[in-house]
This record gives sequence, C-alpha cells and structure tokens, in this order.
Amino acid sequence: MVMATHNGAATIGAAVRSLARQTLPRDRFEVVVVQNGPADHSFKVLDEVCLEYPDLVVRRLSCATPGLGRARNAGMAIARGDYVTFVDDDDTVSVGYLAGLLASSGRDTVAVAHLADVVDADSPPDFANRIAVQLPHAGRTLSPGDVMVVLSYSVGKLLPTGPARYIGFDPDLRSGEDIAFYLKFFIAFPFKVRLCPIEANAVYYRRVVPGSNSRKDPSYDFSVTQRLDVIERIEDLRPATKWQHRVVEYRTGSETGAVNDFLRANPSRHAGVLADIRRRGLVSIPYDRLNAGVARDLAVLAPDLDSEPWNRLSGLGVLVDLVQVDGTEAPAPPAQLVDTVHRIGLDPAVRSREETLTVVQDGMAFLTSQDAQKGRYARLYSGPGGNAQSLLAAWYKVRHPQVAWTAEFGLHPGPASAARAPHSDLLDILADAVLGRGFVPPAHDDLHTWAVLVQCALADTIVFTDELARKRLLDAIEIPALAARVMARSVIARDHAMLAAAYQSCRPDPVRARRRAPDSPAATVAVPTRFAGTPA
Repeated sequence: MVMATHNGAATIGAAVRSLARQTLPRDRFEVVVVQNGPADHSFKVLDEVCLEYPDLVVRRLSCATPGLGRARNAGMAIARGDYVTFVDDDDTVSVGYLAGLLASSGRDTVAVAHLADVVDADSPPDFANRIAVQLPHAGRTLSPGDVMVVLSYSVGKLLPTGPARYIGFDPDLRSGEDIAFYLKFFIAFPFKVRLCPIEANAVYYRRVVPGSNSRKDPSYDFSVTQRLDVIERIEDLRPATKWQHRVVEYRTGSETGAVNDFLRANPSRHAGVLADIRRRGLVSIPYDRLNAGVARDLAVLAPDLDSEPWNRLSGLGVLVDLVQVDGTEAPAPPAQLVDTVHRIGLDPAVRSREETLTVVQDGMAFLTSQDAQKGRYARLYSGPGGNAQSLLAAWYKVRHPQVAWTAEFGLHPGPASAARAPHSDLLDILADAVLGRGFVPPAHDDLHTWAVLVQCALADTIVFTDELARKRLLDAIEIPALAARVMARSVIARDHAMLAAAYQSCRPDPVRARRRAPDSPAATVAVPTRFAGTPA
C-alpha cells in the first residue's frame, strides 16, 4: 500500500490505523509512506502508530521535490508485494478493504472497491457521489469501457505491481495524473475490472476537504492549464479498440468540461484558452462542450450573401452565439468560433417580404430564449448581405438599448418599392426607435429601405470595407443630420484586424424610443420615402 503524504501529520495517524485494523493478516501486506516535499511531523506520528501495532510493516522514504505522481512512483519502486494500491494520507478504509480487493483480483483482473465520501467523524459515509454509478455492477467483471468512472480516480483499486510500476505516474502533471495513468495502464495491458461484491465490505472512505486537488477553487492555472496538460497526455495515447477510443473521448470531454466550467464564470478568457489550445497543437478538443453557455456576444450573418463570413467571424476575436440566415447549402461555421447556432434555412436571394419578416420573428424567438438563459448579450455584430439580419439586429438593439451594435454595411441604398404591403408590428417598433433618434421614419414598408435606415440611425458603429462604400451611402442620404451620424459612427475596416478593433471598441448609444402623435410631426428631421442613389 503506497501512501504519499504532504503536511499530513494531523490525519495520517487515522489513515494508517485503518490499514492496521484490516482483516487481512498484517504479514501479507506492507505500507510504504512517501514524504512528499518538506518534512513535517508525519513520521513521528507513524512511530506512535507502529508502537501500537508492532507487527505492521511500515517503510518510509522522502521525496525532496513535491509532486503526487513522483511520490507514488517512488513508493512503487520499493514496493515488494505482487499488488499495489494507493491510499491518501487523509482517507481511511474499511476493515475488509484489502481482503475484499485481493479476493476479487486475478491474473487479468484489477479489483475495484467502492467509495464513500466522509465530511467529518460525526457524519455517516455518503455513497451518493459521482462514483456511485459503479455500485449496480458490484460483483461483476467488466471491460473498463463499461464502467469508465473507474478510470477517473487513483484510489480504491488493486493493481499488479509490475505493470503499474512500468506505466508510472507522469511526474510533471500537477493534477489529473491519475487519469493519465489509468488510461495508459488499461490501453497498454488487457486487464478487465471486477467490482467487489457488496458483502465483501471493501470500502474506501474519501475525506471531503475544500482545496484538495479534486476540489480546488477555480483558477486559470488549475482549471485550464492543468486540464490541457492532461488532454495533451491523452492525445499521446494510441487506443486500438472501440472501448479504448470511447474512454479516451470520454476523458477528453470531461477535462474539457472542467475548462468550460471556468469559462462560464470567466467568458472574457475564452480567446486566451483558444490561444493555449492552438499553441499546444491539440486536435481532440470537443468545442461544442468547451463553448457551451460561454458566449456573451451575438452575431447575425447571412453566409449565402457574404464571400467570407467565417473569416469575419474569426476576425471579431470573440466567441459568439450565431443566428445564421442562409440557404441549405451554406457551410457550417468553425466549431471553435461559436457557442449556440440558430440556423434559419431559407434562401435570401428569393425571399419574399413575408418570408423575411418570418425569419426575423424566428430569430427573435431564439434570442428571447437565450436572454432567459444567459441575460442580454453585451455586444452584437451584424454582417453584410440581406435585409433580415439588419432588421433582426435592430430589433434586438431596441429591446436592449445597452447592447453595443456593430453593423458591417453591405446594403446598397435604392428606391423604395411602390407596392403597398400589409401592416408590420416590427416596423412600428423600429419606427419608434428611429423617432427616438430624432428622425421621422418613412411612410412606406419597403424592407430594403428600412434595413438601410436602421443601420444608419440605430447602429453604434457602422463598418465599411473602404472609403468608396461609405461615400456611396453618404451621397445617397438626403438628410444632413443622418449623414452626419453615419460619418460620426462609421469606421473603415480594410482587414479583419481592423474589424476586430472596431468591434471591440464599440460603445453603446442607447435607443430611447418614442411614439409620434398622428397629427403632429414631432421630429427634428424628416427622412424621405427613399434613399436617393443607384439601385442595388
């Protein structure tokens, strides 16, 4: 039994006494205690326990360099038994622990005990932990792939010493070394696992302590750097069977889930995490799990009408929830750039007015549900292209005046349609917002004119790819105050780095919607029924 101890003087006595009280005769096992780092009074406590149990074989050694994996390797190196198991210096075991493990072990079988959490001496053992999924398999011999949780913790198993020593713990891992060890062990050797029968009373009592390796407070180092360290080791493995591939995928997902927990609380660190992943060259990250629930930015794009939508998305430099307005043939966005994708699969090139409004309603229903889960987005980007994304972005801006809306302009001003259209509640909402900016909205319902207008009047930053595009719009605007707003709020972004700078520096100009009385103009400036200019 190998026990690494680090500042464990207060608890190691109870741990070793529980080993001394085993039903297995003491001449059939030894306890190897490894001082992990600077010395404390742990060895003095061991002296006291050995006086109580003089026939208990306790061997000691010291590792000057701290590290749990390094200490366990040192203990295995001098272990003399055919089997080895690991016990932490603040945990205890049941009296039948070793006998139960030994009875369930075999030449091709690793025995696994059951695990209960213990908060303090006055509380009963709690078996309702994440390891409890193995309880229904008590007494059964299984493939490790059938009970993957067994591979996620270091204690409670009896391993053949030779193979365990050959694999060894990675001394450079500061946490998760047990995961890397057991994956490597079971991929290298064709062992099965046998869960000890309940009646064997083979129970490992794990003391629940805040700040232990498995319960550390989240920090970038522990929750990201050390988790990526483990994934890096997992990617070095060479799984051969289906269950091995399944376990490797499961463990990679679990480590990624820990990174996601950190990112949910610290979404601004997402770009740094992606940079670390790229620097390491990791290829197995499940981005749907990494990004889930993290995005605080929203993008509305129409890839069918944009020659490089995902380059634009990448250029923003942030993780986004995406409303993708496009045809069915448009490609999916790169997984590392998005959290949730809401795809509205209608062809923008042939969409009617009614279809466009339906798309906008569909998009807003999605955004309403996202608001309920996450709260409002901090920033909003709408890409160039069709009318739908501009109208949807404007509607969201009206609902949430504090959102910073960056609109990349890609609509050419043109004459309004002369056809009369059914009344639209959406345009009433947008009209009130335009009035709040001091402009009288057009009397007609031409969606193209409205899409141009709301970008000019409501967007916080208007992005043009070149000066000519901006000049073309300014020349088409007949109202000086509106043209002045476009000039004041616009930037030229010739590349994606400039787009990112414009997006990330955008600050909200809150919209204060107001209604106009039917018999009063109540506006300082009038907007004509069309934008003068060349039709698109």
